[in-house]
Amino acid sequence: SFYSTCDRAGMLAIAEIPCWQFNERQFRRGAVRELCSSMAFSLTRQLGNHPSIIGWIIQNESKTRAPGAAAFFKAVSGAFKQADPARPIITAESSRVPLEHLGIVDQRGAPPLAMPSTVGVADILGINEYSGWYHGDAGDLFRVLDAYRRRLPRKPLMVTEFGAEGIPGERSLTMHPWTEDYQVALLVRKIRGLLRRRDLLGFFIWLFADYECGSIGIRGINAKGLVDGYRRPKLALNEVRNLLRK
Repeated sequence: SFYSTCDRAGMLAIAEIPCWQFNERQFRRGAVRELCSSMAFSLTRQLGNHPSIIGWIIQNESKTRAPGAAAFFKAVSGAFKQADPARPIITAESSRVPLEHLGIVDQRGAPPLAMPSTVGVADILGINEYSGWYHGDAGDLFRVLDAYRRRLPRKPLMVTEFGAEGIPGERSLTMHPWTEDYQVALLVRKIRGLLRRRDLLGFFIWLFADYECGSIGIRGINAKGLVDGYRRPKLALNEVRNLLRK
């Protein structure tokens, strides 16, 4: 129903299989590789007739520089290409290594010198970048993009995730983190910078609506949404909408 709604509304969408934060343990297991390749075939059969879908994501924030990752994702990408040669393959890479969702380690600057193994098998390099929230400052996003562009001058790039949490109703005159004020300030700064770039295919804000989440967030809620869990707008919604209308 979601993709049918996107079809009717003319919204572009990307579908992905659940290869999220895989590591060397998964890469070593042939059964996992076969399962993910099978899911690629199943996903294209299930959703391939939706015109709103413009590509397939083969993984999200996995350790794609680890041993075994190259062969693993080559197989998954190949399954997608065999099932649907027309649509591009996308990888959603974390800009920080190791992954650090809790912000315990502050790792600034350019991405690691070693490129992710998915660069060779994905048509589009997606980057998840949460500078200004889990690490660094908001401007790190653009330094990361510049570093990737220097290393990969011909590779299509997009930002597949960025954002910050704003607890509904929390306000602050000093732009304190976790408030709606901080969230909207960070989103506006990044969106304005991204809209000025001519070397990106596009970007995705994480995310539309707050949701229950056991791994990250506060009070069991990931509050990065433009609206809350009941679809009530937060400060960020109208600001983002106005920026994207221009």
